[in-house]
Amino acid sequence: MRVAEAYGIVINIEPHGYYTTNPEFMGEMLSFVDSPCLRMNMDTGNTFIAGQNPGEFLQRFADRIDHVHIKDVSPTLAAASRGELTGIAVSHCAIGDGANADNIRECLRMLRERGYDGVLSMEREGQGGPMLERSLSWLRSALDGSL
Repeated sequence: MRVAEAYGIVINIEPHGYYTTNPEFMGEMLSFVDSPCLRMNMDTGNTFIAGQNPGEFLQRFADRIDHVHIKDVSPTLAAASRGELTGIAVSHCAIGDGANADNIRECLRMLRERGYDGVLSMEREGQGGPMLERSLSWLRSALDGSL
């Protein structure tokens, strides 16, 4: 961490894997060093597919969040794999159309209330134009509180 601190580099741990999607282990990892350069990249999709509640996960680590991946999970994937996987690379459904939409909305509300002004990154794939436009429209509505 001394090198990261010397150069002003932030290192984010993303919940994606057995240890990092477990809130106890994530907490332990974030407490390895007391440094403003060790932070977390919240991922709404990975926490959800791992069987966690994304809102509770975000709340627990809200003071350490430096970056956020907004990712929904298709209903079919959620039904088949929730609690069995510890992360997915991308979503194959528009953000807002999946099984994680309510959790994403709650996470965005919490971030807004906390004054979060960091990066929100949409993670999704497939049907570039229409699906991307639907995702962006839903995300904008969720961010302004109209959903």
